[in-house]
Amino acid sequence: MSLDLGSPALEIAIALSFVFFLLSLIVSGCTEFVAWVTKRRSRNLVRGIEGLLGDETVSCLNPEAKVGDGGAKVSDKVLAHPLLQSDNTTPADKKRPSYVSARNFATALIETVRSVGGTAGRTYSELRSTVEKLPEESPLGMQLRALLADADSSVADYRKSLEGWFDDSMDRVSGWYKRWSQAVTVGFAIVVAVGLNASAIRIVERLDESPAVRAAVVEQADAAVESSAPEAAETPQAAGDQIEKSYTELKSLKLPLMWSHENVPWVSWKAFGLSLLGWLITAAALSLGAPFWFDALGRLSRLRTTGKRPEGEAGPQT
Repeated sequence: MSLDLGSPALEIAIALSFVFFLLSLIVSGCTEFVAWVTKRRSRNLVRGIEGLLGDETVSCLNPEAKVGDGGAKVSDKVLAHPLLQSDNTTPADKKRPSYVSARNFATALIETVRSVGGTAGRTYSELRSTVEKLPEESPLGMQLRALLADADSSVADYRKSLEGWFDDSMDRVSGWYKRWSQAVTVGFAIVVAVGLNASAIRIVERLDESPAVRAAVVEQADAAVESSAPEAAETPQAAGDQIEKSYTELKSLKLPLMWSHENVPWVSWKAFGLSLLGWLITAAALSLGAPFWFDALGRLSRLRTTGKRPEGEAGPQT
């Protein structure tokens, strides 16, 4: 038996993947917009750094410290360091950077410890002496002293130990954001599937019934594959542009999308049931994300392209 890679079934799969891709871009744009409005990334980052450094104040590390207010939290001083503020992607909110590099965090923490210790601490021996003088009952002090074991004899080695400590903590912070993002994505997937009346079943029916529509969608899908992979919108404006562009493309596909007098699911219980099932299928598909469908679209398009037989060439007989 031969597999005809130019069959309507493969074209329907490509067209449906393209529709899911455009709908997923709308979902991801909505998710990114909510993340920006709620400052989810910066809140998670600050929460992670505060958890890493604890609730200890400057006076807890050194009762005789002359650095500003002894009651100030060490985490606040580290977050307020100019190096961490230079990482901030939202300059209007200086207290909550949304991104911090491991190197800048390590340098800011070392300089904070030096200032708390009341010494220059420029050499490794001076820094080591300052860290070892931190109160034994201080959890942060215990962690900083433990990291000395990984540093041989230089400030650079100690900085690397702090960077690894920070990266391990950020893995947990990334997990927080991913779980939140997935939950929000699922919610928006349901809203978009129903709000745009995007029933996977009705879309497949139209693609199967109308070769002209199918061909037009596949042509647009091929053009999308040639473009670069989508990137997460980093600003509300970018998220809005992504949503608007994807919505415009969807409207041009001549598929049974959107709500209209001709495209309603409640003409009968059977029609409504099929639409409901189609919405659920679409929502489940959109929860996989735009990168997943872009990759799937590329694989299917390459399969279709490489599987085409030259014109006039007969296929294998079965």
